[in-house]
Amino acid sequence: MTWLPAEAASVQDELIAEFLGASAYLFTVSMYNRTMPSVFKAWLDQVIVVGRTISRTGAGPAAGRPAVLISARGGGYGFGTPNHGKDFLVPTLESILGDPAYLSLDVTTVTAELTKAPVVPTLAHLIPAHEASLANTHEQARLQAEKISQQLTA
Repeated sequence: MTWLPAEAASVQDELIAEFLGASAYLFTVSMYNRTMPSVFKAWLDQVIVVGRTISRTGAGPAAGRPAVLISARGGGYGFGTPNHGKDFLVPTLESILGDPAYLSLDVTTVTAELTKAPVVPTLAHLIPAHEASLANTHEQARLQAEKISQQLTA
């Protein structure tokens, strides 16, 4: 399918309208090759438009709206792990979503680690850590849902 410029602009307009029409945001972005999936990056590239969703002179139209970023990764990227410092997903998204020069959302991040532990035999010894991470992620997601629900109904 070949898109004409008007068709591409129409799709972008729809994506921006959907983004600006939301009162709160839930982004579920798994780590792929230490960063975000290409389809999510493509979505960001369509939604981040100076003068429409971001402003170079002040807060953009979505500034301050609550956003929860939920991410999962197969291994561990926290302090003290062999992969520490190699997470190029969460810091990048926190910057793009929360930075006042970009979307300026009120971002809370919830991350599940070691999701490959139950399926990769060499990681089996990390299953208890995976289960703890997953339980914590579910609880944090639940708490964020309650918090945002209360904010939106107040």
